[in-house]
Amino acid sequence: MSLNIGVGSLLSGLTMRFRGDVKTRDGYLLVASFWILMSAAATLPLLWGMPGLSFTDAFFECVSGFTTTGATVLMGLDHLAPSLNLWRHELNWIGGLGIIVLAVAILPLLGVGGMQLYKAEIAARSRTARSRRASPKPRACCGWCTPAARCCAR
Repeated sequence: MSLNIGVGSLLSGLTMRFRGDVKTRDGYLLVASFWILMSAAATLPLLWGMPGLSFTDAFFECVSGFTTTGATVLMGLDHLAPSLNLWRHELNWIGGLGIIVLAVAILPLLGVGGMQLYKAEIAARSRTARSRRASPKPRACCGWCTPAARCCAR
């Protein structure tokens, strides 16, 4: 986790001076890069916890979690360490929230889809306000779901 925070902080610092509107092409690249890089970073706990697992299998497992497909290449999940099983379930949970954020906050900015949801969220905002910031609902959803998930995990 600290590795991800460090890399994210470094990239944020390097790109801080480049501000502008997100074009459709940039949005596609941003979303695709985010899913690929997050999946690659999420393979580390699986690789460390399961020494015989290949990177390809761990990457597939993480992409499966982030996309919430539920597909798996692992055998003997009943005998998997509880920490690794929790990690797999956490990936599905994060992926589910990611789909909500993508549908409500990012896709409408790109004009791709979900415009009805977006219009319901920002009925009173102007077009210029839309391009600068996304709806606060995904942040509120994450803010509510995180404590609820922590309470259920205990």
